[in-house]
Amino acid sequence: MLRTNVVPVGTTLRIFCSPNNFVDTTCTRSQASSTMMQANKKQKANNGQATVFYPALQRQSCDGASNAECDPEADEFDTELPNVKTKKIFRSSHKEIKDDSCPAPAKMFLVGFKLNEDQFLEVYRTCYDQSSQTALFSIHEIEPKSEIAPRTGDWAKTNVVITKRVWKPEEIYLTFKSLLGNDQSYVQDPKTIIKGIKYVFARGHLAPSADFVFCSEKRASFKLFNAVPQYATVNGGNWLHSVEKWVRESTLLYGKLKVCTGGLGVLQLEHSVTSTMTDIYLGTNERTPIPKWTYKIIKSYTHPKFHFAVVTLNSVSDVTVTSPCPYRPPRFCRGLKIDNTVLESGQTFCCRATDFIEEHVSHLRGVC
Repeated sequence: MLRTNVVPVGTTLRIFCSPNNFVDTTCTRSQASSTMMQANKKQKANNGQATVFYPALQRQSCDGASNAECDPEADEFDTELPNVKTKKIFRSSHKEIKDDSCPAPAKMFLVGFKLNEDQFLEVYRTCYDQSSQTALFSIHEIEPKSEIAPRTGDWAKTNVVITKRVWKPEEIYLTFKSLLGNDQSYVQDPKTIIKGIKYVFARGHLAPSADFVFCSEKRASFKLFNAVPQYATVNGGNWLHSVEKWVRESTLLYGKLKVCTGGLGVLQLEHSVTSTMTDIYLGTNERTPIPKWTYKIIKSYTHPKFHFAVVTLNSVSDVTVTSPCPYRPPRFCRGLKIDNTVLESGQTFCCRATDFIEEHVSHLRGVC
């Protein structure tokens, strides 16, 4: 479930079709047949030998097999792993754990797949405050070549997140009127929008689906405790095209990455009557705050100097913003192509990770 497309000869894969139903298959050398060679024209022979999975790699279910092969010269599996389709979807779940990096009253939740009573396959972990319905941060890892499976999934609540209602456009409109007065102009009544986007705010992934390899992992990322409210233009602007995309591309140079993503502060907007700056929340009683900033801290396991933070302003109206980075950005930031000329795309800054952590998220010291 967490394999990429590289499997050395002699490696055994365990394919789970359900928590109690799995198949072991090993990449081994065998005599190459003419049928096998014709079925895969890219297959390279080595003294009449080919490398195949035995028993054959499962394609349909734990009972249906395929003849996927390996590269005999490189001793690696050299084709994409096929999608394993099962009669019963292997659904993700979550469990609470103790983690000192998640400040109280928030709690840390592992999200992944329960294999049995003793084994839990982690996809990512998220620090979530149930009392304020706030996702503080998520932590996950990115392997090289993450974009194998297409983006797939639908946002789901859990027993941790109480409701999805606060994310609806009509609810957001009423909330903004309540917080900023009836004459507020930040959010338009969705009933009056004939053409255009009704969603002013997007559910911004912390651990994004595109960072994962398999469809089951991608679906697991669509949990509301893995999301913060982001302006839709910011979410689809610098955050998506400059930050998330570049982080994934960096795995090709710097290998496996550890990524911590979260929100900082609370967005403030001007009241339509009193002109006072007002904290903005999607929920009542100061629940589900809209963060002023969203950040990513990126760390390479194999290149220690590749360690930095990227911070994006979650506002489309603040023209006097000051960079949250206290010092000069590291040289790695030069590869980050940011367009700060369009305010609606989200003003984005790059920092040294250690400086950013000490200044803003000291609870992640030694973690991210």
